[in-house]
Amino acid sequence: MSSPTTTRQVGDADTSDNAWPCAVIVLHWLTAFALLVVFGLAIAREWVELPSWDHALLSSHRLAGLVLFALVAARLACRAATRRPAPLATGIAFVAARVVHALLYLLLLGGPVLGYLLTCARLGHVEVLGLQLACPIARDRALAETLESLHHLGGWLMLGLIAVHTAAALWHHLAVRDQVLLRMLPRQGRLLSSTTAESP
Repeated sequence: MSSPTTTRQVGDADTSDNAWPCAVIVLHWLTAFALLVVFGLAIAREWVELPSWDHALLSSHRLAGLVLFALVAARLACRAATRRPAPLATGIAFVAARVVHALLYLLLLGGPVLGYLLTCARLGHVEVLGLQLACPIARDRALAETLESLHHLGGWLMLGLIAVHTAAALWHHLAVRDQVLLRMLPRQGRLLSSTTAESP
């Protein structure tokens, strides 16, 4: 008789202990969408020449960054206040996943903070939707250049970690065939995938 395995396969039925709470799932995908908007606006600035368009894109980028910060903060609070499903990875894979997630959260929070401080150092004020927000630092050209370099570096590092995170999720789904990816999908998607996917 073969010994039982602990790895859950794609075709296995989902249980409440193996799924993330709905609020965490919603905040996860809202964060992903906000990231697309933030990076999309930043990239779009490279393709426009009119100053008015550049100003509009930059203002939208700043607003999207604040929204991203709020979503990530809410997601962390939600994760702290709700149960966590049992981890599927073990050993080095588990440690690597925790490190990548910790760095991602650090950059997701640090990026908007650096952007906010950059705006303060460059303009001396932050205006969002017509509202003047407080600046913790004074206008400083040299500091603005340093913050801009750090902000750009953080963005590239974030893109790299997102690529690693996405590749790992696909590897779990396609190679390991566990529920790491499925349990972060909306419930209908998880149930549909569980009923249509067959283990080899």
